[in-house]
Amino acid sequence: GITVICSKRGGDVSINSHCEWLLTVPATPDAINFTLVPITSLLAGVPGKGFLAQAINLYLR
Repeated sequence: GITVICSKRGGDVSINSHCEWLLTVPATPDAINFTLVPITSLLAGVPGKGFLAQAINLYLR
């Protein structure tokens, strides 16, 4: 089976209703740490990865 674990960050985490919790977030926000990686990093070992990376770079220019 699949286990889903949800965790609220910021706001009043003791509130069960999402709508009510959302109203408390501006008063006590919490920073979220994340890292961005190039989408082509998901293609390790895939032939043609370099061509796709070049096409994406040209598109983003």
